[in-house]
Amino acid sequence: MKFDYDEGGEKLYYFILPRFAFILLSLPCYLRPRREEIKFVSLAYHAPLITTENEDYDPFAILAVDKEAPISEIKRVCHELSKINHPDRGGDPEEFLKK
Repeated sequence: MKFDYDEGGEKLYYFILPRFAFILLSLPCYLRPRREEIKFVSLAYHAPLITTENEDYDPFAILAVDKEAPISEIKRVCHELSKINHPDRGGDPEEFLKK
């Protein structure tokens, strides 16, 4: 049996063309953006557009004490307010959480 080798390279295209077609057809599926990437890009785009209204939190105003008040007075006022606003003693739960 005698083998016939392709010394001129005529059959090279029959070998390369299917592999090149496979790569070209599978490349868009491989390079398409994943769902996580799309969500991240969307979030990164919309994040600077989000605005929030910040309220100043002043615990001294909530407790109605002076800023230079001693710690013992602050603790006393806090204890009295917790007695008044505690839900177990008939106070409003939302007010208790605020103060």
